[in-house]
Amino acid sequence: MKLLHIDSSISGQNSVTRGLTRKIVVARFSRTLGTLIASGSLDHTVRLWDAGTGHPVGAPIPATDALLMGLAFSPDGLRLLSTGEDKIARLWDSVHGGKPIELKGHDKPIIAAAFDPSGMVVLTGSEDGTARRWAVLDGHLFTIYKGLGKKVTAVDFRPDNGAVLTGSD
Repeated sequence: MKLLHIDSSISGQNSVTRGLTRKIVVARFSRTLGTLIASGSLDHTVRLWDAGTGHPVGAPIPATDALLMGLAFSPDGLRLLSTGEDKIARLWDSVHGGKPIELKGHDKPIIAAAFDPSGMVVLTGSEDGTARRWAVLDGHLFTIYKGLGKKVTAVDFRPDNGAVLTGSD
């Protein structure tokens, strides 16, 4: 599939977004900016889309040289976190673009990511069996959670107090 189908219940119309060169592997709505969508595809790019028009917002972002595996918007929609097979999570400014903050430390692909309720901390989960908490502003590593299983396949924060949740196989 080389198309991103957007079913807009707001306008009551369906729109199909064109312009991708490879299959989409991950897509997320911004929870705050509900008309903004991020997609990651097999061409190793992240694209932002206007859900109302189906048109791209800006140029594709060359996100990685490896397979993209995850995307997460910050609660305010101003930042985007991408993860992938290259073992690096990247924090992007979803409004102004620019060079991302790179979060390095995992030994295997990063397959899960989430922002805490404040948007100031992110959590990544990896095939290396660890989850890691990072500062959004500078990429500082706060905590490494070990012994969680073979692969950490899901991560999240509790909405009311930021407690960490992980899932593994």
